Amino acid sequence: MHVNSNEITILMILIILFVTIFFCHSLIRLVMLVVKARKRDQMVQQGRLPEMAGPGGYAIPQEPIPVVLARDEEAAGIESDATKTGPPAYGVWRESVVCIRHSG
Repeated sequence: MHVNSNEITILMILIILFVTIFFCHSLIRLVMLVVKARKRDQMVQQGRLPEMAGPGGYAIPQEPIPVVLARDEEAAGIESDATKTGPPAYGVWRESVVCIRHSG
């Protein structure tokens, strides 16, 4: 098998081009992550972005969500909509989550 020097040159140029594209893409993603982290830290320090967990965070609803278990109603012999409905949508579910911090 005879390999022409032009073929090797073209192959090397393509390899260098792909490596350069990959490097630039990775570098741009890294810069974007650093800039995003700095902006988030500044917003938290200025008080414009609430903490995600803890007092006043998103995981504690304003009032508790009443829970009616279908098995409780079935055991009592009550036929209601709670036994026929599915789980709530994600947004409704997220509001029902309570985040508890353990002091260790």
